[in-house]
Amino acid sequence: MAEQVMKKVVIFGTGDVGQLANYYLKHDSPHEVVAFTADSQYINSTKYEGLPLVPFDTITDTYPSASFDMFIALSYSKLNEVRARKYKEAKQKGYDLISYVSSRSVIWDNVEIGDNVKIGSLVHIDYDVKIGENTMIEGSVYIPPLSVIGKNVFIGPAAALTNDPYPPSERLVGVTIEDNVVVGSRAVIRAGVTVGKNSVVAMGAVVTKDVPPNTVVAGVPAQIKYSRQEYDEKQKKWKNN
Repeated sequence: MAEQVMKKVVIFGTGDVGQLANYYLKHDSPHEVVAFTADSQYINSTKYEGLPLVPFDTITDTYPSASFDMFIALSYSKLNEVRARKYKEAKQKGYDLISYVSSRSVIWDNVEIGDNVKIGSLVHIDYDVKIGENTMIEGSVYIPPLSVIGKNVFIGPAAALTNDPYPPSERLVGVTIEDNVVVGSRAVIRAGVTVGKNSVVAMGAVVTKDVPPNTVVAGVPAQIKYSRQEYDEKQKKWKNN
């Protein structure tokens, strides 16, 4: 990867994900976090984490896009649409969106990484991999050559993609993870599998065949358990408890 250049950054998000983003950017990046922003209805203070907190609808008045970049630090919910929407709105305001790549990760050559991507510590991304915008890859994930990961994807800690269905062989085939997918911790995905849009792979699942869009799969081998809509409803209940 090309060496990162220092940017002054505004973080969108004041929850746990925003706090984590601030910590990582402060301690493990060349960037300087200068402020936070959020939608005005969620703001009840002028400060957050000791920095200015500015309404998103007026953010360009104080932190114009010509001088500042942004990082969208929101969790994944409602088919990841909230995070995706804020990403789009920030781009419409003219902001460039930075990515955070841990200094403790390994990124090989010929890897394409979109903007507003977070790559955690001890992640290993091999050569000839594509990762779409607004995606989060947590610690200790392994992504082999020929993998294609879409936009607005979340991959949990220690998940592993593979690229050789009958190792060791001379013919490799990558995994494709389409947009808005959630992959749980320690899931394993077989070479050549496509994980369809808006689907969820549960933690510890072993995926041996294609996953249809808008479904949740779990188990060894992974089987369809319910719909993505049901998953989002369960997640909403969890957040509101």
